Amino acid sequence: MYARNDARPEIDIPPGYSNNSKIYAPTTLAPGGSCWEVTTIHWIGAAYVGSPPNDAIGLWDWCNAVTFTRYYDISANSTFSSHYVRSQYDEWGKLHSVYFMVVQPTNFSLGPTDYDCWNVFFYNFSTGSYDNMQQTSCGTTQIANQGGAPTDSSGWTMHESYGVADHANSPSCPSIPAVDVGQVSLYVMQGGTLTSPGAHDDPSYWSELNISVPGDCFSTGAWAFVENPSYPNYWFAWTPSTN
Repeated sequence: MYARNDARPEIDIPPGYSNNSKIYAPTTLAPGGSCWEVTTIHWIGAAYVGSPPNDAIGLWDWCNAVTFTRYYDISANSTFSSHYVRSQYDEWGKLHSVYFMVVQPTNFSLGPTDYDCWNVFFYNFSTGSYDNMQQTSCGTTQIANQGGAPTDSSGWTMHESYGVADHANSPSCPSIPAVDVGQVSLYVMQGGTLTSPGAHDDPSYWSELNISVPGDCFSTGAWAFVENPSYPNYWFAWTPSTN
């Protein structure tokens, strides 16, 4: 699975929210039983002990730890950002900081329901190539056991927030920069070559999940996750900023 995700380190949850307030936007899981979910995280306080301050890409291991096992600091001046994050114009002419990710199985010779080990790659703008982040996870996804998806083979790209909509003080669901996800593509091995699965690339195949979580500004309708019909596989979160 390939995607261009917004980094958006300028997203800040306003002071006064609890340490449990956080935004996952976007968070991306490849279908086919992927062990890795790649999540852009923005939070307030010390919600992630030992992680970089306030903005990071987190790797969630669904096959073993069933939690975040690695964080990459995406603050503007971080070493990671100097190689893997760049500002680019999106399809609406807005300048966003983005990163490019690929999640794939280690053995494409297996069928899509039999993949057992998975790796994460990020595009390195300094070298012009994708770097294997040396994070391999093997086993069977535990998504169905956690109630996170209807089947073990499900995948998604979506936006979530926690502890924001139910904030006791005004404003709840504050205006933050819009978040884009684009160029989402799925590929399967057919006849020895990587090919697009066709209909699965259609945006209508990727349904927005209205997940009921505490303080989710997306499920309340205060923030929206929408697609642009002029650009297949491109979405953005209206939050409600369009910048």
